[in-house]
Amino acid sequence: MSRLRTTEQLKDLVKQLKSQTTCYKKAGRTFPFKTDSVEVNLGLLVEQAENIIKSSDCEGLSIAGYSPMREDVITLGERLLEDAHQYLTTQEIDVRYVPTFAQSIIPPKALFEVARAGFFRQSYAEVEVSHHLQAFEEFCAPFSIRLALEAKLKSIFGFKSAKWQGKDEEWNDTDEFKVSPFLRFLRQHDDFFSLPCSASELCNIYGWACGFTHTGSKEYCWLVLKALGRLSPLFDYESSRNYRAGNFYIYLKRGKTLANLEKEINGADGFEKYQVRLSKDEFEMVDCYFDRRTKKHV
Repeated sequence: MSRLRTTEQLKDLVKQLKSQTTCYKKAGRTFPFKTDSVEVNLGLLVEQAENIIKSSDCEGLSIAGYSPMREDVITLGERLLEDAHQYLTTQEIDVRYVPTFAQSIIPPKALFEVARAGFFRQSYAEVEVSHHLQAFEEFCAPFSIRLALEAKLKSIFGFKSAKWQGKDEEWNDTDEFKVSPFLRFLRQHDDFFSLPCSASELCNIYGWACGFTHTGSKEYCWLVLKALGRLSPLFDYESSRNYRAGNFYIYLKRGKTLANLEKEINGADGFEKYQVRLSKDEFEMVDCYFDRRTKKHV
């Protein structure tokens, strides 16, 4: 599909959706708490479609926190149109679209074969599972976001290890990082941290990103793009410049120490039987990747 045709189809779709006053509402700035309503999805669909339209006309604009090549913008536009037609078909929304019935979940057998195919690439080239391999690559973006967030949160706190109390009231050593109580602490103790993303939004994105792990179901690309864009300041090399201290990222506010933080955590709700140990050695080291096209680090 040509750039002009893709752009015109996106513009037409946006115009139609904005006319749906009963189920369209402009997307908010942050990632939503609930992502299953038609209103939220149409708002984000329009928002991301407009981003793609702008970037197709003017190369260098940001999508999901990154400035892609025009070829990628067009491909993304085509994918968004496909997702939009699939979503509109399932919701039976009264606009002009191409009825589309596409894969929305990866079945158990296919997931198993995808796992095995990674070890036998040449052999699996002859197995009729390639469409599931492609679907998995597209579907698993939320899972990658979940893993990235878990690792980032662990480094923000400087988590090293913990002790947990079993039913026998014995304390046991563990290196398990329990995300939920740490997210709750982060949301309730913003006086400890200086972050480029709000704790409540991190909670929203993390809760949404966990969905793929439990269901294997597809998340539409406008949700993935929104999550990536909102998280970009937390991971982007240039945006995170203010959080660097030597070779590490440090998000503690001035005057706060790990000793203060550890004491506060271990006295907080949800940590009664899970006592943590923090260390500055667990802070994330500054890392980046050079983009030869833009001659910048990402």
